[in-house]
Amino acid sequence: MNPSSNNNAPACHSPLKVVTGKMPFRGFETYYRIVGEKTDKAPLLLLHGGPGSTHNYFEVLDELALTTGRQVISYDQIGCGESYVEGHPELWNLQTWQDELDALREHLGLDHVHLLGQSWGGMLIIGYLIDRQPQGIESIILSSTLSSSSLWGREQ
Repeated sequence: MNPSSNNNAPACHSPLKVVTGKMPFRGFETYYRIVGEKTDKAPLLLLHGGPGSTHNYFEVLDELALTTGRQVISYDQIGCGESYVEGHPELWNLQTWQDELDALREHLGLDHVHLLGQSWGGMLIIGYLIDRQPQGIESIILSSTLSSSSLWGREQ
């Protein structure tokens, strides 16, 4: 891992360490952003909505790195934001995004992690837990998501 560092800290608070980088993935690159210093606490990994959105709206959670003493990590799923890929619809499936999540955890050494998924990100977490039964997931937070698309469709 060879991330670059910058300090995009809110002006009214102590500077936050912000590290960004790109992970090779299936011949493309997955962008990630790490806020805060590594500690013995499991980081919080944020999975954005969409598919098609980006990590950017999670930046309002940067201060959690200060208040909780744990890193806050976000990333742009392949095809989105800084991980944009054009003309590869074969990538747009649950297996790709689960593989990417596994690869990111391995790349960043996230053996133990808390997951927060918003909208599509929550659906990705649910599928990931059911299909992969990964080790080291300390907790999950599901925000504005659904657990059953058929039930959601009927409710609409």
